[in-house]
Amino acid sequence: MKNANKLLKAGMVLFVGCLAVGFLTTVFSMVRTFMVLGNSGSHVSPSDVADAISYCMIVTSISTYVALFSLCLIIGGVIVYFAKKRGGNCPFCSEENSDPITNH
Repeated sequence: MKNANKLLKAGMVLFVGCLAVGFLTTVFSMVRTFMVLGNSGSHVSPSDVADAISYCMIVTSISTYVALFSLCLIIGGVIVYFAKKRGGNCPFCSEENSDPITNH
């Protein structure tokens, strides 16, 4: 059960963190884009707007991949939790083995 709790906690912290980073980055990028539009006067350069938006796209794509990894941790934690609860034989749940890969 300890392994399941660790996986669930790590997955939830990463997932919520990724959502927060994605949201805050989007808001920051929108403000930055509107500042570019406001400071440019009558002529708006598409490259200036693209530079302001590209930062958001990069950070959002990175946080999306980390969020997918955190969802895998959450799913793994749920699987380990229910495998231990049912009394099943979960190779990653064995508390006798300090290392489940090498069985030492």
